[in-house]
Order: sequence, then structure tokens, then C-alpha cells
Amino acid sequence: MTTEHPPTPGALARLAQVLAVLGGVLMLAVALVSSASVVLRWATTNPIQGDFEIVSIGGGLAVFLCLPWAQQRGANILVDSFTTHAPAWLNRALDGL
Repeated sequence: MTTEHPPTPGALARLAQVLAVLGGVLMLAVALVSSASVVLRWATTNPIQGDFEIVSIGGGLAVFLCLPWAQQRGANILVDSFTTHAPAWLNRALDGL
């Protein structure tokens, strides 16, 4: 059970937002590289060299660029199988970590 927090104003919030946008643009570029490689492989049997590495590194970097924004808003994924039946005070304490 995750509740999103409103964004905090300031330079760090703006930086997190800019990084998230860059992450989205990078993910779009990775999708285009992957698609172009598939089309080239089909059309010419000669795909983009190193496309697997480009997609792997680009996808990972895109995810990491979006993490500050997600952390700031509290939109990250929480595994709550342990805390589902825990008392409210323990959940608040763990959320503070």
C-alpha cells in the first residue's frame, strides 16, 4: 500500500523532474534503437552492432534517472508482505527509514 506524496518545491525537486524527463527520453531512444535493429535485421540481415548492449545499458540508465523523482513522490514499489499484519506504529517507523 503506497501513498504518493505531493512534490516538494525547490531545486532538488526540479532536478528530479528534469532527470525523470531525461530518463523517459532515453527510454524512447532505446526503444527506437531496438526497433531499428529488428527492422534492419529483417530487411538486410545486418542489425545494429552492439544493440543488445545499447539497450541493456540505456534501459538501466533510464530507470536510474527516474528513481529520484519516484523516491521524492513516494511512488516507489514497496514489498509489504511482512508489514501487512504489523501494528500501525511499526509501519510508521519502517516508513521513516
